[in-house]
Amino acid sequence: ARLTPAVRARACASVAALAPPAGKAVSHPLRVWIEDTDAYGMVYHANYLRFVERSAHALLGREACADAFREHGVVLGLRRVEGLKYNTAAVLGDLLAVTLVPTRFDAENGTIQLSASITRASDDTPIWSCTSAALAFAHAQTGRPVQWPLAAAEIAGGFRIAELTNLPSQQPPPLSVADEAPPAGFSLDVALEADEASPGGRLPLLSALRYFERQRS
Repeated sequence: ARLTPAVRARACASVAALAPPAGKAVSHPLRVWIEDTDAYGMVYHANYLRFVERSAHALLGREACADAFREHGVVLGLRRVEGLKYNTAAVLGDLLAVTLVPTRFDAENGTIQLSASITRASDDTPIWSCTSAALAFAHAQTGRPVQWPLAAAEIAGGFRIAELTNLPSQQPPPLSVADEAPPAGFSLDVALEADEASPGGRLPLLSALRYFERQRS
């Protein structure tokens, strides 16, 4: 969607005014599922980038990001990552804290810049970090960068630090023998993430099978 310069200027001004202060850290909880790991139960290196993208969608609002896709055909994704550091591997079942620190909104290029770190929630063990990551909207079909759409400006203006809860200090207690067998009709609520959707924004068969694997886990 292409905007007039006046509308785009107002949208960018709105983002600059409402975005969180530079250096304000926000944490997002994320569970490691079986599809995130290799045969040894360790997370693939590339999946840490997926975790950052998912957390950025959560920070900006999944529903708002979905609206941007439906209304403008654009998706938010990583454009550049610098200063990667791998400390140790996350493993199957870990509850992770993905911490994002917004540092700058570039109105000219339509990108949000932030630093990111991933730790194990149970003991604060550093897992992965990057000194700088830039996220921008691109056309879902062509992958080409687009102007910051108005709906996306509303997303970025919708940072609500107070609505984001901190992670628990410890993991949930281990399952007891009685808990290992789920009750009849057991269901697992999942949200279709941007990296799991088809180019048309629909649920592909591969992601559906992943959800069955999660439930089985």
